[in-house]
Amino acid sequence: MFDIKKRSLLALLFTMLIPSIASAGITLTNISQSDYGNIVKDFSADAMFTTVSPASSLGKLWGGEIGVLAGITKTPRIQTIVRSADSTAKNVDKFPHGDIMAALTIPWGFTLEGVAFPRIKISTVNYESYGGAAKWTFSDLISEDFPIPMAFRAFYTQSRIAYTQPASTGSAVSLNVDFKDSIYGGQFLASYKLLFAEPYMGIGWTKAVGDITVAGSTTIFATSFTSSQTASDTENAFHYFAGFNLQFGFFVMGAEYERAYATNSVTGKLSARF
Repeated sequence: MFDIKKRSLLALLFTMLIPSIASAGITLTNISQSDYGNIVKDFSADAMFTTVSPASSLGKLWGGEIGVLAGITKTPRIQTIVRSADSTAKNVDKFPHGDIMAALTIPWGFTLEGVAFPRIKISTVNYESYGGAAKWTFSDLISEDFPIPMAFRAFYTQSRIAYTQPASTGSAVSLNVDFKDSIYGGQFLASYKLLFAEPYMGIGWTKAVGDITVAGSTTIFATSFTSSQTASDTENAFHYFAGFNLQFGFFVMGAEYERAYATNSVTGKLSARF
C-alpha cells in the first residue's frame, strides 16, 4: 500500500513538474539553428539554479535547511516553434519546475546548497535534474549580525529529459529524443534583515549548454541546420532576481522572481531550518 501511494505521489509530481514539451505530447520537426537556440534559452531559464534564499548564512557557525521548491517560467519562444509546426498543438507557453532543496552553512560564512528532482520514468518519458552551489557570505567577516548581508554564489545545474515522439505530426514512425541542459554561472546577492523577513536581490552571469541526440530513421532538424542526429548550442546571459524569505520559528516561506534569457520565472519555497 505504501509503495502504491509513493508511486502515485511521484507520478503526480512528475505530471506537474516535467517540462511540458514532453507531457503535452509535442512533436518537434524541422528545427533550425535559431529554433534550437531559442529552445535552449527557454528551457535554461526554467532550469536555472535557485534555492530561493537570501544572502545571509544559516547560522553563526552551523545551520541547515531542507524544503521543496515549485514554480513556473514563461516559454514564449518554444510556444512559437511548436505552433508554427502544428497550429492545433497544446499550449507550451509556460513550463513548471520544482526540486527538493537542502543547504548547510559551515564556518567562515560558507553555505553549500543543493537541489534535485530524482530520476523518474512515466510511460515513455524520463526526467531528472540536479544542481549544486557554494555561497560565501563575505559580510560575515565584518559581523555575523551585519544588517545587510552580501554574498557571492557559484552554481551548476544539469537537467535531462528523454522521450519518444513521432517523426512528424501523425506519423507512425517514432524517434527517441534525449536532451541534456548544463548550466553554470556566478551571482552577487545582497539582502536586508528584518524581524521576520529578509528581502533580497541579486545579479549574475550564466552559461547554458544544450545537447540533444535523436535516435531513429530520420531527424527533427532542418537540413540547413545539420544532417546529423545530434546538435549542441551554447547560450550566455546576464540575469537578475529578487525575492524574500519569511521565517516563523523553524518554518520558512519564500518567493523569488528571476529574469534570465529574456524571459520571466517565479519560484516559491516551503522549508524548515535547524
